[in-house]
Amino acid sequence: MENLNWNLVDELIELALYEDLRDEGDITTELLALSPRESRAVIVSREEGILAGLPVVERVFQKLGEIEFKGMRKEGSRFGKGEVIASLQGSLGVILSGERVALNFLSRLSGIATLTSKFVERVK
Repeated sequence: MENLNWNLVDELIELALYEDLRDEGDITTELLALSPRESRAVIVSREEGILAGLPVVERVFQKLGEIEFKGMRKEGSRFGKGEVIASLQGSLGVILSGERVALNFLSRLSGIATLTSKFVERVK
C-alpha cells in the first residue's frame, strides 16, 4: 500500500467518518459517557480470506484520536475464520466512533483481495 495516494485516502476516510458521525460525533458513545475510558479491542475475522486495508484502518483511528494500533497479520496474507487481525488500545470513545468505518474499509478491501485471489487461482 506504499503506492497509495494518501491525500485521496484521507479524503475518502474523512467523508466516511462524516457520513457516520456527522457533526454530532458518536451519539451512543456520548450518551453512555464512554469517551475517557481506556480500553482494548481486537478485530476478529468472520470468515477466511486475504487481508487488505490495515493501513487504511489504522489511518481511520489516527484521524479520531490517539490509538495504539497493531496489525496481527501481514497485508496480503491469508487468514482464517475467527483469527485476530488487529488490536487497538486507547480511548473507548475513539475505538467505538471509528469501528464501523474501519470495519467497512477492511471488509471491502479484503473482500476485493479475496475475490481477486480466487480469480487468479482459476486462471492458473
